[in-house]
Amino acid sequence: MTKTPAPVPHDAEEALLAFGLVPRRIATHFGNTTNVWRVDTDDGPFVLRRRARQDAAQLQTTHRLLRYLSPLRIAPEVRNAPNGEDFVATKEALWEVLTFLPGEVSTTGWDFDWDDDELLASSADLLGRLNQAFRDYQDAPTSTWYVRTPMPPRATLETYLRSHDTQETKQILELLPLIEAHLTASPPDETRHHVVHNDFAWYNVVRTGHAATGVIDFDSAQPNTELHEIAYATYAFAPINESIAGQPRSLARTAERVAIFVRVYEGRAGRLPVTADRLLSMAAQRVALSAADLLGGLLRGEERAQRLLPHLVGYMTWLGWYQRERRVLLEAIAEALSGWARDS
Repeated sequence: MTKTPAPVPHDAEEALLAFGLVPRRIATHFGNTTNVWRVDTDDGPFVLRRRARQDAAQLQTTHRLLRYLSPLRIAPEVRNAPNGEDFVATKEALWEVLTFLPGEVSTTGWDFDWDDDELLASSADLLGRLNQAFRDYQDAPTSTWYVRTPMPPRATLETYLRSHDTQETKQILELLPLIEAHLTASPPDETRHHVVHNDFAWYNVVRTGHAATGVIDFDSAQPNTELHEIAYATYAFAPINESIAGQPRSLARTAERVAIFVRVYEGRAGRLPVTADRLLSMAAQRVALSAADLLGGLLRGEERAQRLLPHLVGYMTWLGWYQRERRVLLEAIAEALSGWARDS
C-alpha cells in the first residue's frame, strides 16, 4: 500500500527561516512517525521535526544527549537557530532541525535483509559503541526523559474494547492477561544502568551496504539497563519471531542470529551477565511495555495509537506465540550462545 505524503504545515517554512535555512525541497519521511521531513537546502540536507509545545523539556534533554554523542559521528547533530536556541517555537508547535545522516533506513520489514549477518554484526557493534559512550554520560538533574504509559486498569480496558467491537479489539481483549503477566515478571538484571536509546532496531539504524553507520530517533531515550536494551535489539534484529515480511523463520536461524548479536555486542562493550532465559524474559517484558503504552494511547484517543493499532495487535499476537514456543526458543538460544562461546 502506498502512503499518501503528509502535507507540510504552513508554519514549516517560517521555522526553517528562523534556523537560517532556505528550503529548496521538503519531502515527507515515511515510517511509523509523522511530522518528520527531509529538507534540501543550499547548506545540504537536514531533517525537520515538528513537536508538541509541551515537549520542550524532553526536547532539551534529548538535544543535550545528541551533543554529547557528536564526537562519535553516529547520531544526528542539533542545528542551533541564529539566536542560540536549539528549537523554534511557532504559534502551534515546536520545531527542531537535525543533520541528515547519509545512508539507507528501512521503514518496513520488506526492505530489510534478514539474512545479512554482516549487517547484523555491524548493528550489534554500533549498539556496543553507543552504550560504551552512554556509560560515561553525566545526566543532568533537570533531565526530562521519555516515560511509557503504564498499563491501564483491566476493567477500563475491557469496557473500552467491548465498546469498539472489531476483530482487532476482540484479539486484544483475549490477550490482555498475557500483557499483565509479562509486565510483572521482571527477570534478574545485573547489567549496567544508564541512559539508553530504548528503541534500537532495524528501523532506526542507518546503513551503507552491509555496515550500520548511524542511529536515529532518540525520542524514547531514558535511563534503563543494558539487558533491557539488548533484549529488544535482538528481538528486533534476529528477529525473535516465527516469521518476518511474510517469510517463516526457523528456530535454529533465529537462535544463530541472537547469538551473533549478543557476542558481537560483548566483543565491543564487554561481557554481559546475561543468560538465554533472562534475554527472552526481558524481550517479552519490553514487548508488553510497548503494548501497554499503545493501550493507554487508545484510551486517551491519541492519533498515534489509532494509527499503530496493527502494531498493538502484532505485539499481542507475538506474546501469544512466545508463550507457546518459549521452551524450545530457550533451548535453541541457550545452545547457540554456548556454541558461540566454545568456538570463540
